[in-house]
Amino acid sequence: MNRAVVKTLTVLEHLLAHKSGRTLTQLAEDLTLPVSSVNDVAKTLVKLGYLRYHSESRRYHLTLKLMDLGQTYLQRMPLYTLCAPLLGQLSKRLDCVAAVYQFYREARKLVLIAEAGTAPHLRFGWEVGDAVLHCCAPGKVVLASLSDDEVAEILRVIGMPQLTPHTITNQSALQRELLEGKKRGYALDREEVFLGIGCIAIPVKVHGSPIAALTIRTLIDRLEPEFISRSVEVLSTTAAALANGVTRAGLGTT
Repeated sequence: MNRAVVKTLTVLEHLLAHKSGRTLTQLAEDLTLPVSSVNDVAKTLVKLGYLRYHSESRRYHLTLKLMDLGQTYLQRMPLYTLCAPLLGQLSKRLDCVAAVYQFYREARKLVLIAEAGTAPHLRFGWEVGDAVLHCCAPGKVVLASLSDDEVAEILRVIGMPQLTPHTITNQSALQRELLEGKKRGYALDREEVFLGIGCIAIPVKVHGSPIAALTIRTLIDRLEPEFISRSVEVLSTTAAALANGVTRAGLGTT
């Protein structure tokens, strides 16, 4: 493994977790690397446009260049290009926010691919990290597709933090819910991540294997049996359209 590349990516990932930026000394201490080594990496990244240096605070910050790379990557994904019109239709039909997430197994994270909907209090343009896999609807969809041993290992590493009074924090209870969700074909989040908000999610499957999670967010008061039933029907149709589009593209999800 190339050490220079590893150091560079480590610095970028660390700054991604610190919105207020970090000084050279802080970066070196945080990453247990020599100051001289971090200095070389930081200066190179500034020259390449990935970092900017604030002389008054003496902190390094990420620039939009990383976002540009990510957007370019997303726009080349068949799943992403298919999402926009379908999510818009889904959002209007159910009067909610609709989104698609993909699971990155190595990092144990769900990442937002696209979302649609006009309700600002329901839009979360954020990465669903490891901390909410056990309690968000798309996270439950992903976990339900894994073996019991893999789920147990993921939970051992990330834990099951309680985000609201409704968050599921017992592993046995979660395993039962995952099994139930797998049988019925969808997962629910009843105020487990945010109070007042409920979610429904189903897997998007290609050749029988889940490649993503399709989800809707709405006010918890709407999450009644009739609405859930109607939503699952619409979600299933949309998921099938996404899966068929990706299959026809013949390129998988990347």
